[in-house]
Amino acid sequence: MLVRTIGNALPPRHDPTRAFQNLRFILQHEDLQDDEVGTHWVLNRLADSDVAQQFRDLLTEFGAAFTELPLELDVHAKAPFHVVLEDEGVDRVHHKNRKQDQWTKVQNTNAFYGSKNRYALGINVARNAMLDIARESGAKWLLPWDQACFVTREAWHQIKRDLDAAAPGHKYFVSFMDRLAEENDVIFSPGYKAHPWEEPQIIFRNDAVERFDEQLRYGQRDKAALLVRLQVPGPWDDWGWSTWERRRTYANMSKDVSGENKVLSTGYVLRLYSGLASGIEENTRAASFWREMRRAKGVVAELDKLEERVMVELLNYRPDKLLIYNEALLRQYSDQIHTELVSVLLADADRALHVLKPWTVMINGALDPERDPRIFANFYDHHEGDGILDDGEMFRNMAYNTTTLVLAWRLTNNTQYALQAASFLDTWCANPTSAMRATLQYADMSYQKLLTSKTGVTRGSAMGIRHTAVMPMLLDAIRLLNASWSSDSRAWVLPDELSGKITLWARALFDDLRSEYALDTFRSSSGLFGLLYDVQVAALAAFLDDPKTLRYTLGTMQGRLVAMLTHEEKLLIPTGVATKAYTLLTLAAWGAAVNFAQQFGLAEHLFQFDLTRTHREERVDVNGGLLCRFIGHSTTSFYYELAMRLLNVVLVAVVALIVIAGIVQAKTPDAALSAIDTGVNNDHRLLRIHKSTTHVDSVAAEERGLASLKAKLFKFQLKIAMPSIKKSLEEVVKSLLNCPRLVCDAGQHRSVSNFLPSDQVEKSEKSEKSEKMFSTWDIVRPRLWHPMSMLELSMMDTETMPQLSMSMRNVPGVNSDEEFFKDLPTTERQKETKAKEPETGNEQAFSSYSFSSSSVVDEEGRMVMSTRRRYEDSSGRLKAEHERELLGKRMKTVWNRKNTKDEGEHHTICSQGTADDFEKLWSQTAFGKAQQKKSKELKESGDEASKTSSSEKHQAVKQSQTAPTSKAA
Repeated sequence: MLVRTIGNALPPRHDPTRAFQNLRFILQHEDLQDDEVGTHWVLNRLADSDVAQQFRDLLTEFGAAFTELPLELDVHAKAPFHVVLEDEGVDRVHHKNRKQDQWTKVQNTNAFYGSKNRYALGINVARNAMLDIARESGAKWLLPWDQACFVTREAWHQIKRDLDAAAPGHKYFVSFMDRLAEENDVIFSPGYKAHPWEEPQIIFRNDAVERFDEQLRYGQRDKAALLVRLQVPGPWDDWGWSTWERRRTYANMSKDVSGENKVLSTGYVLRLYSGLASGIEENTRAASFWREMRRAKGVVAELDKLEERVMVELLNYRPDKLLIYNEALLRQYSDQIHTELVSVLLADADRALHVLKPWTVMINGALDPERDPRIFANFYDHHEGDGILDDGEMFRNMAYNTTTLVLAWRLTNNTQYALQAASFLDTWCANPTSAMRATLQYADMSYQKLLTSKTGVTRGSAMGIRHTAVMPMLLDAIRLLNASWSSDSRAWVLPDELSGKITLWARALFDDLRSEYALDTFRSSSGLFGLLYDVQVAALAAFLDDPKTLRYTLGTMQGRLVAMLTHEEKLLIPTGVATKAYTLLTLAAWGAAVNFAQQFGLAEHLFQFDLTRTHREERVDVNGGLLCRFIGHSTTSFYYELAMRLLNVVLVAVVALIVIAGIVQAKTPDAALSAIDTGVNNDHRLLRIHKSTTHVDSVAAEERGLASLKAKLFKFQLKIAMPSIKKSLEEVVKSLLNCPRLVCDAGQHRSVSNFLPSDQVEKSEKSEKSEKMFSTWDIVRPRLWHPMSMLELSMMDTETMPQLSMSMRNVPGVNSDEEFFKDLPTTERQKETKAKEPETGNEQAFSSYSFSSSSVVDEEGRMVMSTRRRYEDSSGRLKAEHERELLGKRMKTVWNRKNTKDEGEHHTICSQGTADDFEKLWSQTAFGKAQQKKSKELKESGDEASKTSSSEKHQAVKQSQTAPTSKAA
């Protein structure tokens, strides 16, 4: 029985419409003329219900039998992200690796989605299902093949003969595949001949014991692994198999084949046309690499779509959904404005109303290299003096004040509070003359490092992310300000224009947090600051309607535990940091992280994430994993013990929330830990933890509603050890735990001269040179041509090419490149020209030819190619060609000069559009950017050499005027 699967299209690897076209082609034209063979189809977890119905209708139209493996979105939602790949023991999601090439990056990203891939795409699950269907039909031979496989009558007759004649020991056969590089109708042309070369399909006898490994995701040697175990030789033997993969293949060879009963090859199979450019389906290593890259990106894109559906369809995600506060509780408290809790809040809001002019970072002098006072910048180890607030303190106080005003407006419906809050947001986020530029690249700079810097410039540090730790709270305040509240038609509403500008500002900060600097500085931080980064990115993604980034960020946060904890599962404390203070801060950050994760269905993943005893592999522990034990090590409270005793892992979330409550009520770290350990916080009205049926939803809602009404995160000072870094750590603690000052004196400022020596200040140059660096003929000179060739070649990752099934093209010889050499004086043509000019003793004849061909795949998945040829000889003959290809467009530039007296000719040929259009596209590629940078360097070095040469010539002239002459012998 021939059973084939129909799966999800994965652009850019597949044309989304081709699967349907190819299925119709098979149903119409595949005629094996053999009544003994049955066919069946398996619809494999199709994500698009409309597409699935189209396939059902088409199969029904032709009377084709089929089985459907449905995609259940709630099951997919439970599949976790992975952070530790195979047996590496490293958090690869957040690990900084500057040398990571594009291939490795794409493959690692696919591995992060491994469990989701195995369910939603389930290639080997589908193959094993096809084996079961064929075996249950009573067939002797089972053919579980891929969906685009087409069998010609000729190929089938050969397969049938070999299977009928198979010896008893031969349980497996393979049929190699030929990929069609053009429309399917080509197989009907008289001159068509198949050239099967691709990874083969496997045939099983019904007593064969082997199955496909369901632990291998789609795109991870899912079929090749079985070929290895069946000892079928092929290019896969030269691939780079990881230790984990080898344990499942080479260390687990099949016992169902041995000796003379090796797997034989029979017939062939056609892989119908994918609809993509023909070059992608060619039998070349470069094309194979390109197919793998497109497939990997297509997989992630498809899985991301499903993640977005989970967020919207199952978890009711909306960008206006509150993350910190609970609107229902706010409505309840609007009827209790005379209570002490609300009275304190309103008093704070009234003080904020008296800030006549909102303060911003503009008040302080500029500290960044651009000398722009709108850029957030501060020193963590230097302060102007008491009463002077740096940019971080001002930002936090703005957030606290704004939130307080918004909450007061919600509780009283007094529009004065809303207007003042809007004024603060306008000044900080919208007004171009005062708004803070959304970047943290100069947050928490080192003053001491600046003083010793040779350039007079320094950047911020990982601690800088602490200043925006209040961002989730501020974003909730903006949501509350945007949302309708009162049924009164005259109720105040945030103007659309201001709301749009605030959103643009948040978007700019979000983009900055994903810049190269932020990824290297904040995201790669292994401790508390990395976790704070994740919480803020998640909060911004939720606000900006980016459910994909939100879910991925929350779904991979468990990786922080790998680098944050020792093998004994104790918190790694940075050198010189007060242990209790850092522990409390980390527990509080995990409390916020758990709160977010719980709201979006990912808390269970956090709680059950664990490592094996060797700390090399990731595993799931339903009784509580690494985070649960970390909380247990950090707090010996009866709450933790109760949660674990009840075997309700979700209750462990409450422990993190209790930690926050303990911090809020205590005055010192010792008091906070004591309160947690002895159960002083067992306020049943607030937490209701005594009930075994408590769910984190109600607990978190009440905790957010009550504690957050104060519009403050925490309320106590911490004592810091190690005087040498006291200032730095005090700032860390204050940013998260300090009681905020709600009113700021707008007259406070600092002077730039107090921080930066005037001779170290460098003015930034923002103008770009518009003139061309080199002339058209300068480009083909050796000093430019050869460095550019080497630059392009250096950008190719040649070390990984064998495992990527890709190698550089063979350098063509003179005879194989007739088009280029047809008008050049090559050796063969010189033989044809018998007349030779006499050589003189003073002349040395020479000729040189160089060839280079380079290609890279950029971040957008585009193949960028550059091919260079250059010939030059002693007569002055020069010919050069530079051919470039991008997005299917080609441009060839040709230089041709007959001799030294010839001015030469230069022309450009474009396959599509104009040369200027192509150059504009090319300038945005990796090659284009690198060439611009290299050109600038070469020009600068050339100018310097020119000055030196001129000076040397001048000196030589002066010496020649005084030096004696000598006679030639």
